[in-house]
Amino acid sequence: HVNPKVLECPAPGTTEGNHGITKSCISIKKFDEKIPIRKRTNLSFKPRSKKRITISDNIIMELIDRFLKYVSFDTQSQENSDTFPSTMKQHLLADYLVEELKSLGISNAYKDNYGYVYGKIEGKKPLSIGLIAHMDTALEVTGANVLPNIIKNYDGKDITLKNGLQIKVEDFPFMKDFVGNTLVTTSGDTLLGADDKAGIAIITSLIDKIMNSTEEYPTLYICFYIYMF
Repeated sequence: HVNPKVLECPAPGTTEGNHGITKSCISIKKFDEKIPIRKRTNLSFKPRSKKRITISDNIIMELIDRFLKYVSFDTQSQENSDTFPSTMKQHLLADYLVEELKSLGISNAYKDNYGYVYGKIEGKKPLSIGLIAHMDTALEVTGANVLPNIIKNYDGKDITLKNGLQIKVEDFPFMKDFVGNTLVTTSGDTLLGADDKAGIAIITSLIDKIMNSTEEYPTLYICFYIYMF
């Protein structure tokens, strides 16, 4: 059971602690009743909208090609590491992304000492948008030697992975919404790395289209980051 309390925030401009750091606060509403965590937590992914967006086959293949390249980099994190990022191999994907951004026309792309990748596209609209995704993958399952399983024209049935495990429609009924689409899964022996290399692939593909477009666009700030453990 949980019963969060309301956080009391200091007045704007005040500081707390010995380092003179202004404290940022988020007020949490107090629940009127205790609610079991199990009833409040839903780990199943559900698409927010069933609205269909038409994407050309060429764009889809470009997305998949980029994604497959990114998952070939092992960026698994290491708990209790005394370095940042937690593994030096995470720098390899960061270096690759810097070069890719530069090849797309973002000459100011760079990587800092912590493995974060940054870039900026100056736009012509009075608006700024941040495009953010992380490079690291989970601690619990290996991200080395990933062998993606590409399923074209998905038929809406259970998916049997190469190691015999199954992704069942009974467990994930929203899979029926993707009938006819191309799906990419893991082989079952490793992590796939879609969280969040799929996000990186979407961002770099979007940048590719923007840099080759004659339409006006807002200023874009790009950041590919690594979680700290």
